Amino acid sequence: MLQLGLFKLLKDDATVSGLVGTRIYPSVKPQSGTFPCIIYTRTNGNWDYHFKGSSGLIFSRLQIDVDATAYPLTKQIQSAIIDVLKDYKGTVSGSGWSCRFDGIFLNGRNDETVKDSVGGVDRVFRTSFDLDIWHT
Repeated sequence: MLQLGLFKLLKDDATVSGLVGTRIYPSVKPQSGTFPCIIYTRTNGNWDYHFKGSSGLIFSRLQIDVDATAYPLTKQIQSAIIDVLKDYKGTVSGSGWSCRFDGIFLNGRNDETVKDSVGGVDRVFRTSFDLDIWHT
């Protein structure tokens, strides 16, 4: 449910959706997808335990990539995402699912990736950052 909750938080934010529309993808951008877009990937996840067993919490690390044809736009989108997610706590739900976020924390950033000739576009710029997320 983590990925559904993250998608809903980003899609429902007016600033983020104004910049990328619904181009928010899990793991990989579809070949037919256009720019700019957001790609999110869960890179790690661990269940939290104490002496009595599972605490019910899960720790996950997510990588968020922002691809666009102009570097300043990647930074603008990245800032909008961080404004939505950084330090977020709350429950997000949809039809038949819910995800409680106990804390979303910015872990690190990488602004150095440039791709040449991707999907018919001459140059695509990427900014990336990691989030540490406690959730159920």
